[in-house]
Amino acid sequence: MHKKAVISYYIILGVSLLLIFAIIFSFTSRTGYEFSKDVLPDRFKKHPVISFVDECVKEITFQGIQRMGAHAGYINPGLADMSFSPNPIEGSGVFVGDVFIPYWYYLNEKDRFDSEMPFLCKEGCKNEGLNSMEEQLSLYIDENLERCIIDFKGFENSYDIEEEPFLNEVIIRDNDVLIKVVYPLIITSKADSSIEEIRNFNTKIPVPLKEIYTFSKKITETETQNSFIENHILNMIALYSGMGSDLPPMSELKIGSNDLKFWIRTSVEETIKYEILDFVRLLQVVNSGNFNPIYLMDREGANKVIQGVYNSMSFRVDEKDYDNLEVSFIYPSSHIELSIEDSELIFPENKMPMSNFVFDLLQFSMYDYSFDYDLAFPVIVTVVRRDAYMNRDLSFRFALEANIRNNLPLTTEFDLDAKPSTYLPSFSNIEQRVNKTIIITVINNMTEEPINNVNIYYTCGNEAYIGKTSSSNFTTKLPFCMFGGKIIAKKKGYLTDVIDFNNYDDNISQKFTMGMYQLVNKKIEIRKIDEASFKILSKPKSPLIDWKQIAYTNSKPLGDNERVILTINRQKSNIDENNIPLMGFIDYKKGDAYDYTKSIIEDIEKQFAEGEITKEEKETMITEITDTPQPKPFEVNEFDLVPGDYDIQAHVIYEDNITIPEKREEFCPCTEILGICLCEMEEIIYPEQSLDAFPIGGADALVTIKEKDIYSDKDKVIFYVFTFDVPKTWDDFQNFKQMEDYKDYDYLLNPTFIK
Repeated sequence: MHKKAVISYYIILGVSLLLIFAIIFSFTSRTGYEFSKDVLPDRFKKHPVISFVDECVKEITFQGIQRMGAHAGYINPGLADMSFSPNPIEGSGVFVGDVFIPYWYYLNEKDRFDSEMPFLCKEGCKNEGLNSMEEQLSLYIDENLERCIIDFKGFENSYDIEEEPFLNEVIIRDNDVLIKVVYPLIITSKADSSIEEIRNFNTKIPVPLKEIYTFSKKITETETQNSFIENHILNMIALYSGMGSDLPPMSELKIGSNDLKFWIRTSVEETIKYEILDFVRLLQVVNSGNFNPIYLMDREGANKVIQGVYNSMSFRVDEKDYDNLEVSFIYPSSHIELSIEDSELIFPENKMPMSNFVFDLLQFSMYDYSFDYDLAFPVIVTVVRRDAYMNRDLSFRFALEANIRNNLPLTTEFDLDAKPSTYLPSFSNIEQRVNKTIIITVINNMTEEPINNVNIYYTCGNEAYIGKTSSSNFTTKLPFCMFGGKIIAKKKGYLTDVIDFNNYDDNISQKFTMGMYQLVNKKIEIRKIDEASFKILSKPKSPLIDWKQIAYTNSKPLGDNERVILTINRQKSNIDENNIPLMGFIDYKKGDAYDYTKSIIEDIEKQFAEGEITKEEKETMITEITDTPQPKPFEVNEFDLVPGDYDIQAHVIYEDNITIPEKREEFCPCTEILGICLCEMEEIIYPEQSLDAFPIGGADALVTIKEKDIYSDKDKVIFYVFTFDVPKTWDDFQNFKQMEDYKDYDYLLNPTFIK
């Protein structure tokens, strides 16, 4: 029995081996070549159908790479977990026309540095992870190859073709992109009935996508470590700012009289957007293929300071040379965020009196014109490989967000290879929620009717999304929270509501009713209460007269040369409430809005005519400008408002030539007795002053907007400002009224609502 068992064992083993070899032989016969080879064997390339499939795979792959290059490594950014906003400072990237370019380095909504840099490969490389560029390309080929194949219609007269489902795998290698394809075909020739079978189409395109990705990543790392963009723009601001400039200086002292210099933040913002940030294009990478250093030292009398500025515009990303890659930087003429001293009217608040009798008499003072710039703006980086495939260039674009705070680059240690999770799993995970029922009803505060589709969040150090309400009660469970917990109800078009609630593991059900105010859009008008109105108000008051109504009746529209910068913000009862209005700022002036687009395009045409930019750059910039809505700072605005207390600040600027004529005045430089000077009188000369703008009033008050005004048929809000007469003499200039002189009249600044 034992011997027979051994013989049986060997017979079974032999049969098994024969079966295995038969399967391998059968598979090899069907495939025609081993899957591990890089490309199709030559004999297959000669077959027109197989060659056609091979070229289609290459073409669709390159098209996918082109789309990926346009969106910073994403074929379709809309499928990624990003924040999309027309304001690039609020989103995960920048819209250039209708093209979204994700940030590879930016400050997210939680004021933490973040990156939307995609992973390069699924596995087997340093930058591996989900939704990698390899996976995206593979999916793109799967979804789009049929556009090229078109059911082999071009071969209908020559071949009968049987096909099975198509599969592929993409591998991004050092110098090319390999596409492993499984596409079983049986091709029968109608001419001679010969049959060709093929299963695998391994092919490659010689596009150095990995090198482009690596170079782009090195540029991003250099920015995170050295802040070369911020330092460059700070140099430009320092170079072009000053007392005689449209940009306030970063640091300057000035001794003078009451000829106080001031700037308007919106005007400064326009100067930075359309003059300073354009200098971003001068940045160069030393070890790139298009590095073109600027040297001035061989010129007689060359300015070493200017040469130093030019030198600071160039930087090296690492020790490797990227001679085949060109790189450029451009500010995309989009929205920026600028804050200087947290004010719309920028002027020195630090006034240091001079300890000199004559200076004191002349009211000469030393002003500290030192201003801190807080600035955030996007930059588009484009890496180009010329003649990348079939005489076509490949462009790879990504965005970087530059951040300046207090005249310094905002920096922190940041690892591009470590993408932080959004929330802590122990908080947001449904399985971690406390097993007790929470019932939430959200109603409209005015109608008391339930509101549908309200997003419910729960915060306790971290934030978890809970779900949406319907017309009935919303029943849910919340994460555990010992203290500091909040239920938050959010919906677009409503004021956020917040309830403090700590969720203990006590199995006691809770029921909450939350109320939300709906935002109502109101048109804005600004009227002035001038000195003539104050003369009426200064008369003896009778209790039978509504002096407030008299002031409003005597208010006037702005003059042709008057401009109001107004900010309004609702005071929050809870830090988690949304900002009302969302953009609580208007730059209000009588007359039509100024069209910036025309002047910008004229400037671009001028740069092209002078040889500063290429025709391609000119056309790209003009397209971006015309596709991007341009600001119109002088048009009348509208606000979305809800009931509440609002802080209102306004500055009224008179914009026209003002001339204060010279004034001569005698004074006694020594002792006077009974009005008689005991020495020779001397003369003081107040020099003529010429100004092109002057602040003539404003508003600074806390006002209350009531429910009956918001939810009425009155669709316009009138805000009021105090104004004073433009000074015409030195006496007017020295005795000019201040807002503090009218604090007793702040009640007049409450807005009125009209149809």
